[in-house]
Amino acid sequence: MKKYAKANWWKFLIVLCVVAVDMLTKFLIVPKNEELWKSKSLIGNLLWLTPAKNYGAGFSILTGKTVLLIVITIVFLIVLFVYDIKSPKKSKLYNIALSLIFAGAIGNLIDRIFFGYVRDFVFLKFINFPVFNVADMSLTFGVAMLLIYVIFFAKKEYEMQSQNINNEQINVAGDKLNGQVESCNESDRRTKSNETESQNKNSENQDLPKDNSKEKLKR
Repeated sequence: MKKYAKANWWKFLIVLCVVAVDMLTKFLIVPKNEELWKSKSLIGNLLWLTPAKNYGAGFSILTGKTVLLIVITIVFLIVLFVYDIKSPKKSKLYNIALSLIFAGAIGNLIDRIFFGYVRDFVFLKFINFPVFNVADMSLTFGVAMLLIYVIFFAKKEYEMQSQNINNEQINVAGDKLNGQVESCNESDRRTKSNETESQNKNSENQDLPKDNSKEKLKR
């Protein structure tokens, strides 16, 4: 876990920054006192700031199922986090996409836990698009980037990882083979050394009687 946190600190930073911006904009534009809610135009009829409550998910799906949405979000975050820890290293595009998805899910999860609904305020009036927030934008961009990764880069990355794994296996097998060869060579050297020692001892034993006979003759 420490290694994961050390290698992915920048992903945590992205999540923290997006959640902070999401909370700050909601606090400023969608205050708790609904009497202070005011709809304002930022760019003519294109972009409006319109405070609103969303008791469901995107496009008001599962409206009124707050507890169910909280449980689904928590399970989703846990599964995604565990997968990210155990999966092989991925590209920057994948990691940024995952960070944005995490941030968006956490931002709306905080709203559901503490308010019972999600605070929305961005309204594209010219197409009458459902009101959304920074967390929704983070989720949308994250999913879009993840789709781009899956369509254009995932297959190549998988092939490269498979090739690296095969190369590692070949290297491991080669190291084992080299170790076996070295052990065989070492055993051969020991055998030859033992044979040499035994031959030397035999020659010494054969020389001893000759020396004794010479000494007898001298006497």
